[in-house]
Amino acid sequence: MDTPPEWSRRTVLSTAALASLGSVTGCLGSAADVPGVARPADATDEEAAETPAADARCLTDFLAGANGYDGHTKRYGPEAEPTVIVGASPDGRDTHDAFDPVVVRVVPGTTVSWRWTGYGGPHSVVARDGSFDSGAPVETNGTHVTHTFAELGTYRYVSEADGDRGMRGVVEVAEPPTGEYPAVDEWLATVEGYDGTIPDRREQPAVTVTVGSAAGPDAFDFAPPAVKISPGTTVTWVWSGDGGPHNVAFEDHDVRFDSFEPEPGVHFEHTFDETGVYRYACEPHESLGQRGALVVEEPSQD
Repeated sequence: MDTPPEWSRRTVLSTAALASLGSVTGCLGSAADVPGVARPADATDEEAAETPAADARCLTDFLAGANGYDGHTKRYGPEAEPTVIVGASPDGRDTHDAFDPVVVRVVPGTTVSWRWTGYGGPHSVVARDGSFDSGAPVETNGTHVTHTFAELGTYRYVSEADGDRGMRGVVEVAEPPTGEYPAVDEWLATVEGYDGTIPDRREQPAVTVTVGSAAGPDAFDFAPPAVKISPGTTVTWVWSGDGGPHNVAFEDHDVRFDSFEPEPGVHFEHTFDETGVYRYACEPHESLGQRGALVVEEPSQD
């Protein structure tokens, strides 16, 4: 079935279906009366709905019932063209009633695609705020629709036929992390645990980085993802044993641990004598966001 590259917004949404979903999640386009969220005594419904605490609670409730959601946000960098699978089978079940990934984070201007598997019956992609809508539910394998996200915000969406049964997704549109080192920001843009902050360990003669720390839901990470050290510092990578086999391979520098090691323990260390930015990754899991960075810099003289 041919579909346009960008769908148009329908004038009328399926009010009955979305109202049913609202009764499940506790909020429908408004977080004004979410239980447990303080509401100013003089606030209108519209004002109360815009409080950060209310919106966060509403999002938490929305995702609590999302099929296949494991707490993980799949982050994409500025050049990415993410695709969400429609009719995925979470956890290997026989049902095909999930979006995969459930939550994606993109930068403004990113075009997100949704592609149907053809399983699980008719599905659709409908934004809770009406900003995008794929039209009537379909089940044709390969159906493909897109939407370009220009504005910052959190966009919740459902499959109208399955939303009250947990077929829900979220697109978070946010600026990429920004810190002191653009090369690090760009390299770690897809790393869930990186927010632009780099811990300063320049006063320490040795630094430890955990490989597969399980700080995120998948154990495909380095912790901390970035660290600042002084010249002459020895960095030790300690495998947790989680997340399968990992290695450590540097970009632009002849530093690497080639063995794909699944067992816990210390398998690699290196002393960094030259100043600069060192970017590295676990090669088997780089596409899943397992990247790290070191900033080697002389200690401050202040």
